[in-house]
Amino acid sequence: MEHTHRVCAGDGKNWLWWQVRAAQIEYDGASPVMLITTVDVSRFKEAQRRQEEQIRRLQTAFDQTSKQLWEVDLSSGAFRLYMQDARRRSVWKERQHFPDDLIDGGW
Repeated sequence: MEHTHRVCAGDGKNWLWWQVRAAQIEYDGASPVMLITTVDVSRFKEAQRRQEEQIRRLQTAFDQTSKQLWEVDLSSGAFRLYMQDARRRSVWKERQHFPDDLIDGGW
């Protein structure tokens, strides 16, 4: 079992995100035994929340313009266009050489 949830810290004012993992382990006894670990993932969850907020703001701004957004993964040469309805469309299906193949293709 794995679950992430919020817990209230000691003073009642601070909240933390905990990731809890539990697994039943083999044990020669009448009662079941579980191994449970918890990890404070608050910094990760807060960073994730900020990134999602930034994405929403950028998408809102992008929806109000007629411009196109594109990106290039320099390690793989993948070139992608982002349409205004938030769909991502890969221009190339295989590895290409950026920017030479774009220029050769008329871009």
